[in-house]
Amino acid sequence: MTPIGYPDSSRYGRFTHDAGELGAMNFGRRKPLQQIAFGPDWGSPLDTEDSQLLEALECARLAPSWANTQPWRFLAGRREVIAVADTKGRYGNVRHGKHYYRLDVGIAMSHFYLAGKEMGWSGRWQATGFDPPTVAVEHSIPAGYEVLALYER
Repeated sequence: MTPIGYPDSSRYGRFTHDAGELGAMNFGRRKPLQQIAFGPDWGSPLDTEDSQLLEALECARLAPSWANTQPWRFLAGRREVIAVADTKGRYGNVRHGKHYYRLDVGIAMSHFYLAGKEMGWSGRWQATGFDPPTVAVEHSIPAGYEVLALYER
């Protein structure tokens, strides 16, 4: 929500404000890192020794998400990170053949990239030049998820 104008100090205005605050507390939750980031294969544990990787993934975890669905997942190996999208249509994130969840994943990828750049990484996301279905099979990514990009650290 974006406030415009002056607050309504009436009983209705206070009620509306309180309801908005309550909604923000409930819907502003973020999934824990263990639910969105894995090791090099789907479901494998993430390397918790690599503090820089954890910091970059935490920045991606905190990225804003349309309808608060956090459709991104990351598979992180020693040198490569794979960005994966949960393709389930939720809250209108797939409409008229347009896959809006990809925008959310792109925002999370941008947060990851900027955190890495701040730490001196020279990597970048690659969204073309590879075969996503092959990557999905090689890393045990289940149906219902789409490989979007690769990042080499």
